[in-house]
Amino acid sequence: MTPTNNRTRLSRAPLRVCGFAVGALWCLLAPVAQAEDAPPEDAQDTSEDGEAAMVVRDKRLAAPDAQNTSAAVTVIEVDERIPASWDVGAAVDSASGTTVTRLGGLGDFSAVSIRGSSTRQVQIHLDGIPLNPDGSSSVNLSELPLQAFERVEVYRGNAPPQLGAAPIGGVVNLVTSQRPGSAVYATGGSFNTARVGGSLNHTALEGKLRTLVLVDAFHTQGDFDFFNDSGTRYNLIDDSVQERVNNDTDQLSALMRVQADLGPWQLTVMDTAMQREEGLPGHSGNRAFDARLEGFRNLGAVELERSLERGRFQARAWHQHRRETLLDLEGEVGAGTQHLSTVSQQLGVLSSASWVASPALVGSLTVWGRWDRGLTEDWLGDEAFPLHKRATYGAALSADIWLLQDRLRITPVVQGGVLDNRELALEEVDTVAPVPLQPSFTPRIGALVELQPNLVFKANAGRYFRPPDFAELYGDRGALLGNEGLRPEQGWQADVGLRARSPEHWWLQGSVELGHFWQSSTDLITWIQNSQRTLVAQNIGQAWTQGVELSAQADVAGWVDLQWNLTRMASVNLVQDPAVADNQLPRVPLWEISTQSSVHWGERVRIGHHWTYVAQNYWDSTNWYLTPPRSLHGAFVRTQPFEKGPSLEASVLNLQNRQVESVPRNVLDPKDPSLILQPLTDFVGYPLPGRTVLLTLRWEA
Repeated sequence: MTPTNNRTRLSRAPLRVCGFAVGALWCLLAPVAQAEDAPPEDAQDTSEDGEAAMVVRDKRLAAPDAQNTSAAVTVIEVDERIPASWDVGAAVDSASGTTVTRLGGLGDFSAVSIRGSSTRQVQIHLDGIPLNPDGSSSVNLSELPLQAFERVEVYRGNAPPQLGAAPIGGVVNLVTSQRPGSAVYATGGSFNTARVGGSLNHTALEGKLRTLVLVDAFHTQGDFDFFNDSGTRYNLIDDSVQERVNNDTDQLSALMRVQADLGPWQLTVMDTAMQREEGLPGHSGNRAFDARLEGFRNLGAVELERSLERGRFQARAWHQHRRETLLDLEGEVGAGTQHLSTVSQQLGVLSSASWVASPALVGSLTVWGRWDRGLTEDWLGDEAFPLHKRATYGAALSADIWLLQDRLRITPVVQGGVLDNRELALEEVDTVAPVPLQPSFTPRIGALVELQPNLVFKANAGRYFRPPDFAELYGDRGALLGNEGLRPEQGWQADVGLRARSPEHWWLQGSVELGHFWQSSTDLITWIQNSQRTLVAQNIGQAWTQGVELSAQADVAGWVDLQWNLTRMASVNLVQDPAVADNQLPRVPLWEISTQSSVHWGERVRIGHHWTYVAQNYWDSTNWYLTPPRSLHGAFVRTQPFEKGPSLEASVLNLQNRQVESVPRNVLDPKDPSLILQPLTDFVGYPLPGRTVLLTLRWEA
């Protein structure tokens, strides 16, 4: 296939997206008024002798209770409290300890960091299935439609062993909706942004067959105005306001899930697909007008689950296929003219068994295996790079132990694995060769102490391990260049905290949690910007991060909802190089604050406000370039005049239209009083948009 033909094929992707979306929405609209509102089946069973058994129905029905688990977890319900303008990134960003990095506005790449981790150190799961196992990539949160999910679970440490994960940065688990009914929605607004979609969650055969279908189509031109200093902070003559061009995105997402009760077994089959085409606008000081990126992802999974009188068995298999095609014939975003196609595949299996040994002891065994492969083809040079393969095997033995009349709960986990690099096809680089069989041992332990009926103390500690992914090893995605000499990241993490919950039947319902965390990393992998156009993955040796988290949420008299999060972080680079020793780690802000509040009268009218603040942070390990602080407000008003009718919402992001901040001209000279304007960015050279207005019409049945 020639580059010209492929470019034509890419240009037709929006037509295919729109055509498929219209057809799928037509299928969804017909049964809107006919969906059955059968409630989900009871999620807990009891044995004949009265002892509590394990959860016997779909485990996804039960959200983790932060008051009864040692893990530092935040559960974000996707309900009427969330504005329709939010995406998955905004929802995750509302949790304590999280930082979402965006390369622009709606639809642009966004990824999450937890407690100062890199974005690759955070695993993203969909119904427990890892989208980036072992941090195999940074998941683009904008590819995942928030409307598909019932809740978002953010584990900041000590994730459940049943997920088969031990990431340094925690786990975000996206749980698909179980709410019966159907909905259609349409959004339009600034920068030619539009989103249309619909969902149907149908129950049949007396509740034994449950089907979820969702289709979501998104488009934005992304042509917002931004302040461009042309990458010359000391030269003010070339500063100007320009339009962000080649920043359009077209995306179509579809998800289908079928759950069937087959006697004592529950069978779940799920498939989700995403087709996306977008422009790559490049660095603001070196704009790209023609570079394009096309992506396709498909995830299919099958799961069997059986509940026993005193336990539960689960087995799952999944396959993920992802293809990305980079078209940069002018050499605008990378190291030269490029037309690359990268295909990655993951095949995984996981099995978990839990059993109630006694009222004070519940044991669990989880085993898994995964096989990864990746291939990059250079269509300009008509050649293929070596096929890279890697396998991972692991197991975790865990227990929940209750002591002191159930006031003390201890959850030890013994977890280990083997990384098989024998077919990775890496050459020895700078005397560093890949270890053929790389073992890992990641034990951890958690404890929960009930000090008072509504006051608990939490503590967790554990070891973590992450191998470099294919992109970090040999990738070439425009501005991101791989490094075959990378070593795996390893580290320790610990946290302690107090959590208090208001007594039942109070007019003020809510909780407050205060915690302190600490983590130390060895051979930390980060992307170091070596020019305005390229970043190279590098190990930076040792580093540590610690901080304090404070979160609170409240429901006042049933008509006011409040939520506050504050995180204070400190990080230190322990490398002995004088240029970076004792410096702050790149992209780890000292302060992060988020608030969310709304007032509602039933759901006839709801008025809400949200605010995020991110302090200054450095983009480089030498701590020379300091990004400006970011303080962004948003608001929304929603009305639903009739109980069975549609709702209309007006949302505003970046309410104050903040696009620049005044910062010191020379951060290395504290005596220099001069100030300059810098554009608001999460990543240098990729500006954030100004005020964004969106209108959403939604109809649920």
